[in-house]
Amino acid sequence: MPKLSVIIPVYNAQEYLRRCLDSVINQTLKDIEIICVNDCSTDSSLQILEEYALKHKNLKVIDCKVNGGESVARNIGLENVAGEYLAFVDNDDAIDLDFFEKLYNKAKAEDADIARGEAHYVSYDGKSFINKDHIKRTARNKFYFSNDWWCGIFKTSLIKKHEIKLLPGFYISSDVIFLIKAVTYANRVATVADVYYHHYDRENSGFSKFLTKEKILSGVKAVQIVLNFLNQEYLYDKDTEGYDWLFEEQFRILLNLHYHNNDASLVYLYSDAMIKLYNCCERAENLYSFLEKDFPCIAHFIKNENYRELSMFLTCYMTQIKFLSENLRANLKKRK
Repeated sequence: MPKLSVIIPVYNAQEYLRRCLDSVINQTLKDIEIICVNDCSTDSSLQILEEYALKHKNLKVIDCKVNGGESVARNIGLENVAGEYLAFVDNDDAIDLDFFEKLYNKAKAEDADIARGEAHYVSYDGKSFINKDHIKRTARNKFYFSNDWWCGIFKTSLIKKHEIKLLPGFYISSDVIFLIKAVTYANRVATVADVYYHHYDRENSGFSKFLTKEKILSGVKAVQIVLNFLNQEYLYDKDTEGYDWLFEEQFRILLNLHYHNNDASLVYLYSDAMIKLYNCCERAENLYSFLEKDFPCIAHFIKNENYRELSMFLTCYMTQIKFLSENLRANLKKRK
């Protein structure tokens, strides 16, 4: 049994695939298997994968005959893993060369079902960003690991036992559902600072600058699935900090959909979802305190189920800059 299985879904990635593969193949953790699932690429991605497979015996290529999408490709990878732990790397990203060794050693030392490193984000224009607060919070409470799933490794037996898979048909956010389920069932989440997964934004990637209707629908549906799961499986009275954070994070996801939408006719989709989120929260008073503090410009609309007013407000402030500017004015007004 290898120590780690790495799943890489591949679709038309010829421009950046070598960067990804080189960072995984040259890991200081040598006892790993690399499973690349080619999802019917029409460029030279398959040829690149076959080239690497000839040179590296631990790299396996699965060539799909039908294009099923990223979630299906990842699930095919899950069906073929043999490692003690498993991880996912996107075909346009890269990782530090000691990334998996540090995560695996920390997971074993703490007998943790999950271990996570840090995320280094590179935006569309090449600007870099690292949020150190994410890993600090996760060290305090495992539920703060609620996004950026690719910067973690997961015990394979945990994923198999609870039959955690990616949901097909989702253009975005299926990974969020996978992660929150895994973290909920995990005994603990170990953290490793100063080792990085490098995530590159691309215009034609899953979460592009502007989202299609299909992506927005997927994002909204994923939030609803997460909320249902939390209320069914998660004991909110046992870990109120984790519960509150997860609901706040799902609200931020809905707001992020707004920031990436340039079609005013779709505003009702996530404005309706915001109100539903509030109404299904078992700790609505705490959620409202968060909204009133961080997003006072829309908190009242959500609490009072003013669908029309909320949609109209969001339509007037479609971009992130406009929305946050109006939110700042609301904050200043409230303080006066």
